[in-house]
Amino acid sequence: MTKSRLLSILLALLILGVVPSAYASGNMGRISGEVLGRDELGNFVPLNNAVVEASAYRTYSTTSGKDGTFILEVPAGGYVVTASAKGYLPSSHQVLTEEGVELKISFLLDRQRDVGRAVALNVTPKSATVKVGEEAMYSVDVSVIGYEGGEVALSAFTETREIGLEVTPSKIQVSPYSIGNAILKATASQQVKAGFYVLTVQVRASIEGIELLRTERVQLQVEVPETPATPTVPLSELDSAPYIYGLVGVVLVAVLAAAWKKRTRSFEACLEITKIRAAI
Repeated sequence: MTKSRLLSILLALLILGVVPSAYASGNMGRISGEVLGRDELGNFVPLNNAVVEASAYRTYSTTSGKDGTFILEVPAGGYVVTASAKGYLPSSHQVLTEEGVELKISFLLDRQRDVGRAVALNVTPKSATVKVGEEAMYSVDVSVIGYEGGEVALSAFTETREIGLEVTPSKIQVSPYSIGNAILKATASQQVKAGFYVLTVQVRASIEGIELLRTERVQLQVEVPETPATPTVPLSELDSAPYIYGLVGVVLVAVLAAAWKKRTRSFEACLEITKIRAAI
C-alpha cells in the first residue's frame, strides 16, 4: 500500500468518526477562558496576546486572542495555569483537568506599579451651597485596587482661611476592593465673603512599600444672607383711635393748665387788694 493511499484511508476514517481526535481519545482535557487586564480607568478589558501557560511535568502554552479568550489542550492531570502580559502582574490558578472535560477559568490582571490607580478616591457631592455660619457635609470614599490593604491618611485644605475643614476620621483601614468612608465638614465663618471656593481632599497610603497620593477637588458656594428690611405700614392702615385719644389728652392738659394759671392770677390779685385795704 502506497503512502498516499494510506493517508487517504486515515482521512476517510477520521471524517467518518472511526478515528477519534486527540481531545476525545480518553487522556486529554481542555482549559479555556479569558484574560482581562485593568485599564487606566480601573475597568477590566480583554487582553490580546496574553501568554497562558499550564505547567506540570512539562509546560503547555498558548496566547489569547483579541477578545481575550484562549483554549489550551493538555493531558488530564493537575496544573498551575498562569496568565501574563506586558505591563501587568501575572496571575495563576491551580486546576485539575479530567479527560474529555473542558475547564473554564478567567484571569484578572492588575497593572504593574500602577500607583496612579492603586488608591481610588471619591468625594460627594461635587458641589455644595451654604450660608455664612453654616456647615456643609461631604462623603469621602476610599478604596484600594491593589492586592494589599492598609491604613490611609485623609486630609483637606483650601486657600481661604475663613473656611474651616475637618475630616473624621483622619485615618481609616481599607481592605482590597473594599470601601472605607470618612466625613468632610466645611464650615463657613462669619468673616467669609460670598462666592465659590475650591476644597482639596488628599489621601496618602503606603502599599507594597510605595507611598501613594490621590487628590480630588470639590466646590463650596457660600451665600451671604440678605438683611431683612424693616416693614413700612401705610398711615391709612394704622389704627387712628390711639392717636386721637392722645391728641385729645394733650389738648385737655393744655386747657386745664391755662385755667389753673388764670385762677392763680385771680387769687393773687385778690390778695393784693386785701393787703391795700388793710393798710388804709
